[in-house]
Formats: sequence, structure tokens, C-alpha cells
Amino acid sequence: MSPAPLRHAIALALVFASVLPAAAADWVRVETPNFIVFGESGERRVREVADEFERFREALARVIPAASAPVAVPTVVVVFSSQRSFDPYVPRFNGKPIRLGGYFFASDDMNIVALADANRDESLHTIFHEYVHLVLDNVSRGMPLWLNEGLAEYYGTFKVEDGGRRALIGNVIPSHLQLLNSRRLLTIPELLAVDQDSPVYNEGQRQSLFYAQSWALVHMLVAGSPNRAPLLARYGRLVSEGTPSLDAWQDVFKDQKISAELERYIGQDVMTGLLYRFTDRITATRSAAVKVTDSDVQAVLGDLLRRVAPVPETVAQFEKAIALQPPSARARALYGLLLVEADDAKKARPLLLEAARDTSDWLVQYHVATGITRLVATSDDAEPELVAAARSALERVRTAKPDLANAHALEARLETAEDRNPGRALDVIRRARTLSPGRDDYVLLESFILMRLGQFAAARALISPLTGPSASADVRGNARDILAQIERLEQQTADYVAKLEGREAAANRPQGRSVPAFRKLEPGERRTEGFLERIDCSEKSVVFEVSVGGAAEWFAAPSLGSVSLISHRDDLRGSVACGRRATPDRVYVTWKPADAPGGMRRAIAVEFLPIK
Repeated sequence: MSPAPLRHAIALALVFASVLPAAAADWVRVETPNFIVFGESGERRVREVADEFERFREALARVIPAASAPVAVPTVVVVFSSQRSFDPYVPRFNGKPIRLGGYFFASDDMNIVALADANRDESLHTIFHEYVHLVLDNVSRGMPLWLNEGLAEYYGTFKVEDGGRRALIGNVIPSHLQLLNSRRLLTIPELLAVDQDSPVYNEGQRQSLFYAQSWALVHMLVAGSPNRAPLLARYGRLVSEGTPSLDAWQDVFKDQKISAELERYIGQDVMTGLLYRFTDRITATRSAAVKVTDSDVQAVLGDLLRRVAPVPETVAQFEKAIALQPPSARARALYGLLLVEADDAKKARPLLLEAARDTSDWLVQYHVATGITRLVATSDDAEPELVAAARSALERVRTAKPDLANAHALEARLETAEDRNPGRALDVIRRARTLSPGRDDYVLLESFILMRLGQFAAARALISPLTGPSASADVRGNARDILAQIERLEQQTADYVAKLEGREAAANRPQGRSVPAFRKLEPGERRTEGFLERIDCSEKSVVFEVSVGGAAEWFAAPSLGSVSLISHRDDLRGSVACGRRATPDRVYVTWKPADAPGGMRRAIAVEFLPIK
């Protein structure tokens, strides 16, 4: 399952292993530059797991350079020595634990990996698969689902060998080959059209076929002969710029008989991955290891339960943790965060403030800042003591982890809630977006701050792309709410100026029905209303054909991605595709005159209007 910003997801590694005897607990914490690993197998073994994760990340960065960028939130790995000790902290079905070897949980403020060390090899494929998604989502928006899953499956087979001197990527997945050779493959148009709502992605064995074929196609294009990795990269770039997936595919691969080649590829006797040899050995990281107190251990386990168990069970776990000695700031911080999520601000407040006093651990301070910022953002009054504690916590987090994007985003939310220094809020949210450009929630926050600063045009330009049909329903709804606020503030400003000048304010004029917050025209722009009949796409341009009063008019742009596509309709879903529209859509086209005489008008934005 594909992760995304603004969404909670649990990826499960299905490993049906025998239950092993519980090992004597010897919990330690090993921290590396990119992971915090808690484990009960002793320092040497936990350090080996930490090194394996860092080596995976470094090797991945050598073949996907974007992987070198830090992820937006901390990534915590919890390693159990046996399946038996892991079972109480796995997701449940009908109240019973699912037999899993490991899982990956991603949220807006934290990534959690949990696995049984005894079954590490089986579960790491799923965990590495999901980590690849984090990397891809950090640098690319709008990647087709098949390519996102295919790349994650391909790189998820990563394995370091020869002491870190080489890495194997693209190893054969026997279950995928077995399935592919026993089923009818999806056609290329069928595969490219799959999205997260498609039955082929969500229905049992058909989902397995989708994963298997996506993996096989990526494998053939990247590791097969001829090597088509550059063509695949070009296809991905076109789609990210707004070209519909099938049109981009046909443009890049033209008359290559990819379907027939794929049939032969999966049926051959030998399928090999790629061996990457590195000039510089991938070394084990220098990682600090510390013993973990019983109270801290219970807090870590409570954080796992917070994601897989009912609230009362998790509350009982944290109550147990804070009763142990010596006192655990981690237990209080995580318990407070749970209570904030449960809307129990009265009980959460003292726990978070008490945890804030222990400044020895940046991760505890991060939990404190997360919890307090949520408290402040959801209250009517930014209480000075809470704000001061959150600021202090964030300062310690940024000192320890200056490139942690979400720490900057938390400061921006805190500044916005306190409403004292919007300029500072704008600076830090832009820093967060620079570090993690794939986070839509950061875009929403920056546009809101721009609106509060009165920079209405900049706010509208930034957020308008998130109102289109390619955005998720939640993002689209939040973006439209902000656009409506911009419209109201602009009108209030205009009415105030009109009053000062002795003119009639718009608020006093006869009002008709409410209208959507349409994009405001910028200097030099013009707007045409009509019916969008078709969109013609090529490698060099995209042309919108619009019927205006029964006559066709044309507007051009370098690519779909260069045009703001804005929907004021709730019934539009999916992406905007090239070709003739099944039913012409009523639209506003915002455009500028052609730069050269006789040239086609330049399309700036296309707004899909409510049906009359």
C-alpha cells in the first residue's frame, strides 16, 4: 500500500513463523544519523540492525540520489528478539493479533518500524519497500501508482554484501513470478489506469497481480536488455508535469511492443537483478548506544500500542510506564500526546509540561513540541506557559536535527496559532517545504500564512493546484476552504476602502446566491468562459480546445503541469486526461496574449465551474 503525506498507513509484512521462546530482555537504544533503534537483543545485535538500515539508505542514495535527503519526521525502529515478544504489539483483526513478522507505520509526525529479529529477513522486504515510498513521495508528486509500487518492490529487495562493498537490487521475487506465469496479465492501459480506488488494487489476489506485474515491468525496464531506465525516467517526468499516464507512455515508448516483451521476460529461465559495486565501502555508522530503563521500555511499547490497539488498552500501558522508577519523560510525553489525540487537554497539559523539563533527549522534546503545538492550535487562547515550553523544546530539536522538516513546520504552526509573528511563521514553513517539498500540508499552511499577511495573490497561486481533481479529497477540501477565506478577506478589504472613499460597499449591494472563490486575475491576464471540448498533448505543448459561443478557441501551454487546474465541483475525481472530453466541461480559461504575432494564447489556469 502506498504511503502519502497527510495520511496514516500501516504496511504489514506477513510472516507465518513459529513462536520462539522469549529471550531475556536487554533493551538498548542505538541512534544513527537517520534512525533511532530500540531493541531487546543486546547492544551488538541492535547495532547491527541499525547499521543495516543506514547501509540500505546509503546504498539507495547512490542509485536514487533523492534518497540522501532527510525524511520529514523521525524514524523509530523497534526490534523484538522473538516472535512471541512481538505478538502483543501487532495490529489486530477481530480483537486477535495478526501473525506478522514486521510492520511500517507512517504518519504526519512519526515513522515507526517494528519487527521480530528472528524473522528479520522475511519482514525487511516490506519495510524497505515502504521506506522507498517515503523517498519517492519526498521528491515526486503525482507518480502513477504502478510505478510507485513497482519501484518500491524492485528496490525493496535490497541486500548489502561483501562487507558493504556491493549491493544487490532487483532480486527475483519467486511468488511474483509464479503468479504472473499463471494469470492473464493486465494490458498496459489497464495497468497505467490503476489508482487507489481501483478494484484491481484493492481486491485480494487481484491486488497481488497488480504488485507482481508492476514489479516485473519495472524490473524489465531497469534491469533488462535493452536498458530502458532513461526512458522510464522520462515517462515519470512527463507524468509529474501533468501529462496523463497513458499519453506519456505512448509518447515515450511509441511503437515498442512492451506487453509482448514482458510476457517473454517473465517466462524466461533466468531473471537477474543488478549488482552495484561501490568505490567507497558502505561503512557501519558510528552510533551511540545507551541502556533503556524499564519505564522507557514501557513507553516505547505504549507508542506501538497507540497505533494498533484501543485507547483504553494504550492508556493502561502508559499508566504502567509512568508508575515505574526512575521517572520517564518519554512515557509522559507520549502519554500526553495520546491524550491530546483523545481530546483530553486537561490531563495532557501537565504531562507534557513535566516531560518538557527533561532536556536530555531531543526525541522526547520532539514529542513534547508535537503535543503542545496541537494543544495550542486547537484552543482559543495560546497560553504563554505552553507556548514557551513548545518553543524551548523545538529549539533543542533543531539544534540536534537542523534538517528535520517537521520541526520547522511545528514552529510555523505554533507561530500561526499565537498570531504574533507571521513573518517568522512564513520563513520557517518555507524552510520546511524546501526540506520536504512533497508535503501538501506544508503547502496548505504556507498559503494560510500568506493569506494572514494579506498576500492574497501569492496565497491563491500557491494553493490553487491543490483544488484540482488530482489532489486527495481532504487536501482539496482544505484548499477550497482557504480560497474561500481569501475571497472573503479580499472583499472585506475592498469594502473598507470603498467606505473610506465614500462608495457603496459590496456587502450593502443586493446579493444573489453565493459563488465559488474563483482565481483572481493578475496583471496582464484575461479570462474566457466556455466549454472545454478536448485537450491535445504532445512532448512540446498542451492545447486546450474551448467552445465559446459555438466557435472553437485554442489556448496553449508548455505542459499540463504548467497550468493551474482548479475545480469548483465536488463531482470531479481523478486526474485531467488528454483527449476529447466525454462531456464538455464548463470552464474559465485564464490566459495571456501570445508573445509573438499570430501565436496561440498562453493558458495560465483552467477552472472547472459548477454545473448550472
